[in-house]
Amino acid sequence: LSNSKSQLEDRVWRAYGILSSARTISSAEAMELLSKLRFGVELGIISYPDLGIINKLMLLIQPAYLQMLAGKDLDPFSRDLQRAVLIRKKISK
Repeated sequence: LSNSKSQLEDRVWRAYGILSSARTISSAEAMELLSKLRFGVELGIISYPDLGIINKLMLLIQPAYLQMLAGKDLDPFSRDLQRAVLIRKKISK
């Protein structure tokens, strides 16, 4: 049981580490990592960021929303850059 708990904690903290330091991230990877982070918050493995921030990010990181924030069409790489910036700002302490 402690081995599986350690593995789960590792997945959650790795997700936080990647999200808090990535310079570019796809929407698919971001959603996967945010889901892991959300699960970790719900289980009490990690207490920050709170669920409200995670839930909001799951909406804000979508391609159409990023383009709306930018006020223009963005190519996929530009969206990945903007997504990473947005996530870092929202989850940094």
